Formats: sequence, structure tokens, C-alpha cells
Amino acid sequence: CYERVRGFVNYEPVFEDYYFQALLSMIKDNIQGAELRLDIPDYLYDTEGKTYKTAHMIKLLKSAFNDAQQVGSEDNFGLKIIFTTQRSENKLEMIEYLRTTFMLKNEYPDLIAGYDISGNNNWPKHFRSYLDLTENIKNLQELENEFGITMPLYFHDNENFSAKDQGLYDAVLLECKRMG
Repeated sequence: CYERVRGFVNYEPVFEDYYFQALLSMIKDNIQGAELRLDIPDYLYDTEGKTYKTAHMIKLLKSAFNDAQQVGSEDNFGLKIIFTTQRSENKLEMIEYLRTTFMLKNEYPDLIAGYDISGNNNWPKHFRSYLDLTENIKNLQELENEFGITMPLYFHDNENFSAKDQGLYDAVLLECKRMG
């Protein structure tokens, strides 16, 4: 279902209104806040064949959030975004997506909560395969130094409770803030 809806929601003229309606509905239901996970890379598209990158999505989402708060007369409703990348991505792509997340967190510090690597726990690439990303390349530390901010990690892992799944240990080694 998600993949079918995704193509519709990622249509640029629909995206902002979809999130406006969803956030306004939450406000009217007296929900105090929402935490959304957005895929990176992801893009919006229009009928002219133009694509829009993640930064444009966040700009529209922030606008939808502000409009929903105004229409719903609710200043206490909070919104946080956790960017997520599928663990099937290669390390170079992962570095680029992490860099994009840092750039957007730097621009929207109150909106961007952190970063996640998600996917099937039994996928051959468990989190340990990303330790090279932070230990050998020192990418996470370099990006934190470059942007002057830290990037909390929120990992989906250890959901299948398999003895083969080392996700819990990996998350601890990567100082993950929370596991799903």
C-alpha cells in the first residue's frame, strides 16, 4: 500500500495539501505532535517532468505545518522529522544522504530530529557494515564538526529478536538515541 500511495503523495501539487490535511486532522484530534519518517533520497515530481529534491519537500512540509497550526489555532502541536535511508543503499550513497540530512538539520534545527537506517533486519547489511562509515571514514564526526551540530540516530532494528541479528549491539556501538 505504501508504495502505491507514495507515487500519488510525491506528486508536487498534492504533497503540501496532503500533509496539511493530515497535520490539521491531528490538531483537531488533540494530538500533541507527530514524528514523521521521510525517505531520503526521495523527490517530488510534476506534470512537466520536473523533479524536486528533499530540501523542497521540507520547505513544503514546513509550510503545511505552519498553515495547519494557524488554521487549527494550535501553537502547541509539534512536528519532528527523522530522515531514513534503506539499508540496501551503498556506503557512498549513505554518506551523501547523511550529508543532506545535516544540511537540512542545520537549516531547520527545530524540525529535523535525526537519521535512521531502516529495512529488513535479515538484510545482509546490518548496522555493523556501517561502522566503517563512522570509524574508518570518520564521516559522522566530520559532518558534526563541519556543521557544528550532532545528528541523533534513531534505528529500526532488532524487531525480529533473532539471535543472528546484531542490531542491538550495533545501535549501542553507534550511540543510537532510540531504537524502533
